[in-house]
Amino acid sequence: MPSASPGYRGMDQVTLDAQYDARAAAPNHAERTAHRDAWSTRARASLACDLDVHYGAGARETLDIFPAARPGAPVEVYIHGGFWRAKSKSDVSFIAQAMVPAGVTFVAIEYDLVPNVTLDVIVAQCRAALAWTYRNIARYRGDPSRIHVSGVSAGAHLGAMVLATPWRTMHGLPEDVVKGASLVSGFYDLEPIRLTSENRTYGLDVAGARRNSPILHIPARAGPLVLAVGSAETREFRRQTTDFAAAWQAAGHACTLIEAPGLHHYDMALEAGNATGPIVRAVLADIGRMA
Repeated sequence: MPSASPGYRGMDQVTLDAQYDARAAAPNHAERTAHRDAWSTRARASLACDLDVHYGAGARETLDIFPAARPGAPVEVYIHGGFWRAKSKSDVSFIAQAMVPAGVTFVAIEYDLVPNVTLDVIVAQCRAALAWTYRNIARYRGDPSRIHVSGVSAGAHLGAMVLATPWRTMHGLPEDVVKGASLVSGFYDLEPIRLTSENRTYGLDVAGARRNSPILHIPARAGPLVLAVGSAETREFRRQTTDFAAAWQAAGHACTLIEAPGLHHYDMALEAGNATGPIVRAVLADIGRMA
């Protein structure tokens, strides 16, 4: 396995591994996870929802859909995190409690996990889920011309790869399938991920890291992007976000950068459901402006 050296941004292996260990940097992560799980359980119990709707033939190629009350609603498609190896769409049901009352149909994507499949497969699944949503969401009172994508951590990486999709070539759809996005605490350059000790699970080689690094695949056409990171996250998590924001803006695209004071990685995951917080407010503002 490749190992980090002081030549990679001056970090040795131990330092690099620590920079991408979000759990170690969040001492109350278990408490925050339990809060998220209970919140999501309440959301599924209190809101109308269609669970485990298949967008593909695979057992995990499914969606949870929380329809808005009225037809023609904008659509928020959310991709869960978990470093591509853990967690589930059911973890993010709580976000529907911020979206549905605001008149938005909420969709949560499930995908297979490494090492059972490669990262290339997971990216393809997320793209297929978006294509299915575009073609079918009207059945759930959603407007396919107003799709917004969000994600946290690995889900933010996958959301950024969705933004880079050549929709017409891959799925025969208009290039502007996604009208805007909000990505929280994500990975946009996978080279340092390839060099961590955890790459024994991810299985990235040099070509795979480049193929799946959103910062190397900024689309020529894109809607507005909200990028967020917590000030209490590690230096590398913050750098990943600020570097991607700079690359997005350098391509001529609109980007809003939010640094949430005092919040770590697990706090940021919960902010996606905080209806009064800056991330949800920015998402709903972008959704409100979608043509």
